[in-house]
Amino acid sequence: MEVVPLSFDEIRGWEQFQELVAAYFKACQADRELNVTEVKTYVTGRGPDGGCDLEVTLRLMDGLDGFTRKWIVQCKFHSGTVGLGDIASVSIPTLMHSLGADGYLLVCKGGVSSKVTDQFKALNEACPFKRSYCCWTGDQFLDRIKFKPELIKSYFPRHHQFTLEQEARIKSITNP
Repeated sequence: MEVVPLSFDEIRGWEQFQELVAAYFKACQADRELNVTEVKTYVTGRGPDGGCDLEVTLRLMDGLDGFTRKWIVQCKFHSGTVGLGDIASVSIPTLMHSLGADGYLLVCKGGVSSKVTDQFKALNEACPFKRSYCCWTGDQFLDRIKFKPELIKSYFPRHHQFTLEQEARIKSITNP
């Protein structure tokens, strides 16, 4: 039996990758540990986007009151490492300010260069408004997705089928 790992090889392009990222945030609302009570996602358009593929607004509850956090999300469906040249077309702090965002998240299919992580670290340390600058590599994003079975079923059908077959094999061995 061929092993089918959870892999972005099943994603058919940048548009589906962007849809997956939006679906991930919508799925967060069902996760009780996150205290997310509402999620709104807005796809900002096709073509050159100025560093903003999605706007994600999360309504959260901290036990006393609800509050919202707005994230600008940039998705990079590059097989290789994303470098500063891939995101430098816009001033991220200016973009966040103009859109009233609390955070900026770069989600990549592949890796992120050390220069990008260093820049995000510097932005986090220097930001007087305490905005958040984050990046997820493909492996980090897959680690989050693996706990969202509805996403695996919808976006990774080969891996989902493989998992079902493995579960059936184990069940037949343990309960003959």
